Amino acid sequence: MGDTRPKLDRPAWLALAVAGWTLIAWLPRIGILPVVGGWDLVRISVSILFGLVVAVALIKPAPLTAPLLYGFAMWTLVVWTRSLWNNWTLENPLGLRAVHTLLAAGFFYLAWRALATARSDPVARPDQGHRGQ
Repeated sequence: MGDTRPKLDRPAWLALAVAGWTLIAWLPRIGILPVVGGWDLVRISVSILFGLVVAVALIKPAPLTAPLLYGFAMWTLVVWTRSLWNNWTLENPLGLRAVHTLLAAGFFYLAWRALATARSDPVARPDQGHRGQ
């Protein structure tokens, strides 16, 4: 007998993962928004907005879903590569380094899945969904 448990399809799973990991990583930083400026304000605000918009786009696909997924992946790679560089090259406690490394690993995985979905999933690319049928 096959597995009869209900399964989340890939875009729904990815949407849940992106939204959840975004909230885990960035919600604790919302409290500092009124006092930060420059890159920190942009990094935190755009990361929250991007993560939640991508999650919604995966649940309710539109023609811009694939470009959003590509953008999310690129943004994620820039933000978390920079975070890792700063955390491991500056004098930071090991615990801070470990937490940021774990967060970065999760976001790198989500970026990889977002790219794979943007390239191959007809839900993310509605224009590609009915070829040859």
